[in-house]
Amino acid sequence: IKGELTPLLKEMVGTWDTNTELKVGGRAVNLKGQDVVESAFNGTFLRSLATSAADDRGIIELITYDPAAKRYRMWLYDSAGTEVEWTGTPDEAAKTIAWRAH
Repeated sequence: IKGELTPLLKEMVGTWDTNTELKVGGRAVNLKGQDVVESAFNGTFLRSLATSAADDRGIIELITYDPAAKRYRMWLYDSAGTEVEWTGTPDEAAKTIAWRAH
């Protein structure tokens, strides 16, 4: 994939405190953590290292815009062997990307 960083992705670079809400068994679980996002691969991808208070494994995400497919793409990996591929739909006005796992 010949990825590229869009202005929306460039705004994600930095260190962020996070609060993620998961639905587990019908109840909400809130996870507080930190996400460190930096440019990678000659400025064509973002690399994110996310950690949470739930465990110390952390996850690595690679994020880019795929101009050939005209969509945002993300891959998530963790030390337990989890691999998830996502595609994203941007909302430029809200400066957000809605992700869908495959």
